[in-house]
Amino acid sequence: MVTRIRAAWTARGRLLDGAGLLTALAFGLAVGMGYLTLGVRPVDTDMIWRVAGADQYYGLVWGADTASRYVYPPALAQVVGFVRPIGWPAFLVAWQVIVFAALWAATRSWAPVVFAAGLVSAVVMGYGSPLANPITLALVGNIQSIVAAAIVVGLRRPAAWSFVLLTKIGPGIGVLWFVARGEWRRAATAVGVTAAVAFVSFVLAPSAWADFVGFAVANAGTTPPLDVIPVPLIVRVPLVAGALVWAARTDRPWVVPLAVAWASLALYTWSWISISVAALPLWSSSHAVRDPGTGTTGSRR
Repeated sequence: MVTRIRAAWTARGRLLDGAGLLTALAFGLAVGMGYLTLGVRPVDTDMIWRVAGADQYYGLVWGADTASRYVYPPALAQVVGFVRPIGWPAFLVAWQVIVFAALWAATRSWAPVVFAAGLVSAVVMGYGSPLANPITLALVGNIQSIVAAAIVVGLRRPAAWSFVLLTKIGPGIGVLWFVARGEWRRAATAVGVTAAVAFVSFVLAPSAWADFVGFAVANAGTTPPLDVIPVPLIVRVPLVAGALVWAARTDRPWVVPLAVAWASLALYTWSWISISVAALPLWSSSHAVRDPGTGTTGSRR
């Protein structure tokens, strides 16, 4: 009985997984082509594109103007700079496909639910509603869904944490999961790959890194350009660290995205949901299949 239930559950998961991927790719392509046709430049996609082609990545006052919106370390802008020869139209469409595909990678078989809930919430309550947040951020080309996907992938392939550490930075505290479990090789891989990428980035543009540090220091006390949850980082980090240690020692990987979502340096209202949705597939895969007739538990993955 347990075997049949597990087989049916697996088949259902694969069907939803495939449907989610097709939905994400089709939606990303449709949105990208729609923007291109209408001449719309989604905020974050446009920001990354413009910065990657600029002589200087950082402005003076965070969020004061278009030139001051980029706050990540230089590596992302450098990578996008390498692909600028493809031109804005191709980048616009490709980037929208990437962020929506990443949303699928972060949620897998839950992707259809996340897409449906997000779209319905956006129509009924507006694009600023909580459930619409993952869709809203993907629509503007924000990297939040890529960060969420990197966290899920990073639990199996630690090198993926380098993307988190070299963009949002704060959620990179999730590497503590490996430390708390005594998985020193995985922790070293995550930190080592991050250091290697940062080193190459620095060698290619040392002045960009000097500008980044200067920008970060100069804007440490600047009011964020958007509303944030009024809980200081110094309060959130210890709580996140404690949750990660507890999750690691009790084998609860689904807690990782829920915890690190609150470690963002600037915790914009509802932005944590876009990372937290990555807990859904981790929660599903970490729970056993139970036989409804006997109450017994199948194997735990």
